[in-house]
Amino acid sequence: RSLTIARYRALPTITTADIPKATQTHSVVRMKYAPINPSDINFWMGTYGIRKQLPITMGFEGSGQIIESSEKSLLGRTVTVRSDATTGTYSSHILLPTNDLIVWSPNTNPLDVCCAFVNPFSAVCLKSTIKQN
Repeated sequence: RSLTIARYRALPTITTADIPKATQTHSVVRMKYAPINPSDINFWMGTYGIRKQLPITMGFEGSGQIIESSEKSLLGRTVTVRSDATTGTYSSHILLPTNDLIVWSPNTNPLDVCCAFVNPFSAVCLKSTIKQN
């Protein structure tokens, strides 16, 4: 299942699709957590700086466990993910380049690492803006 938008500002819908299959370069992640950030709301409104081809699954970041990968040592590992131009993280499963995943140590709680991409950059930008003013 995925939370998908067909038009900016339109109500999202829940869509279903087959679970993607891993490739030599991409792994399948079962999503556990995907936060809602201001960037997600702005994207949905069409006011964010990034536009993706619609319809699209929403969500820019999150975390979960790798369930299928050509790199067998990664199976079951907790990862932080960020969406690319064709995907979103508000989905039960996501297929992403294995090299783009942040792999955490065993026993890492996915809740603790679901905001490792967007929020740190937001904090740096906010600090920079405050410092300038």
